[in-house]
Amino acid sequence: MAAERLPAQPPDPYPYVDLRKARLCLDCEVIFDAPQCPACTSETFIPITRWVRPTERRIEARPVPPPAPPETTSRPRRILKKSLYVGLGAYGVWKMLFEPPKPSRRKPQEPKS
Repeated sequence: MAAERLPAQPPDPYPYVDLRKARLCLDCEVIFDAPQCPACTSETFIPITRWVRPTERRIEARPVPPPAPPETTSRPRRILKKSLYVGLGAYGVWKMLFEPPKPSRRKPQEPKS
């Protein structure tokens, strides 16, 4: 029985690097946390903490925001909108079918002198 191989995942193009361990390669300007630069294999580097000071790590986890309460006004508003549209449509149809058109008023023509 041959063991099934899972497809290899591509490497992360932007890996996370701990700021306390981050180093800047002086030859190719790549940030890494290994003993030598992964891009050019150079060993000339400077720690990033020389320019950027890391803050103290958080001891306690970030608080999880409470879940948003379900919207109770959403359904009644939809029903109100639909009933408004149906009512206006019914009123328009009623006006067209059962009410006579209004007579148009014309201005009397003045006799030409």
